[in-house]
Amino acid sequence: MTEPMCCYDPVTLTCPTCGHVALRLPTYRTCRPVPVPPPPPGPPGAGHFLKKLLGYVGIRPSADCGCTATASRMDRLGPDWCETPEGMAEILGVMKASHATLRVLLPWTESGARVAVHSACALARRAALAASTSG
Repeated sequence: MTEPMCCYDPVTLTCPTCGHVALRLPTYRTCRPVPVPPPPPGPPGAGHFLKKLLGYVGIRPSADCGCTATASRMDRLGPDWCETPEGMAEILGVMKASHATLRVLLPWTESGARVAVHSACALARRAALAASTSG
């Protein structure tokens, strides 16, 4: 199997694939494309902040609860979805089911969980605003 050779632009003497600049033509060089780094991650979402807020009071997700998957979904769909009645019902349902399986010293209250979700959404909006104004 032969490796691809650089295909230089005759005007700029630059390979468009790897960016190598030749001193003169003809130049025979194995083309080594430069890997493109992944884009930087966006600002953290509401799920990230909800996990962080619950972690402050000692509530950590276990491996078999749906907390991490729900947090990822919250991050993906955004704080606006989290505050819709459907989103809030889904999030509170997962939180209540997980509360029953986790060993949590705090009693379950729906109003407290709603405040935590709304706070996480506000923190996510603030982080998105800070990321958009700084970049």
